[in-house]
Amino acid sequence: MAMLESQSDESMNTMKYKLGALKDLSLAMGEQINKSKKNLSELGDDMGLSSERIKWNMGRMRRFVEKSGVGWRVWGVFSIIILWLFFWVWLF
Repeated sequence: MAMLESQSDESMNTMKYKLGALKDLSLAMGEQINKSKKNLSELGDDMGLSSERIKWNMGRMRRFVEKSGVGWRVWGVFSIIILWLFFWVWLF
């Protein structure tokens, strides 16, 4: 009988240790999830701000192109030449 009680106590202590470890793990996971939620929220805010800046710069670029009197084809060829130059430098 004493042997059964000692086995039962040992099993209870093992379960208590495992439950404590599981509790600590779940708390750490909760903290990590909260940090991730905060980071995602900040990233969403930054993306919204970046989107607004891109729209503003696109508007400025359109006004600049309209005022310059140069057609879109010329700007396209200029952009392709610049991209080709960057690609060439990147290769070599």
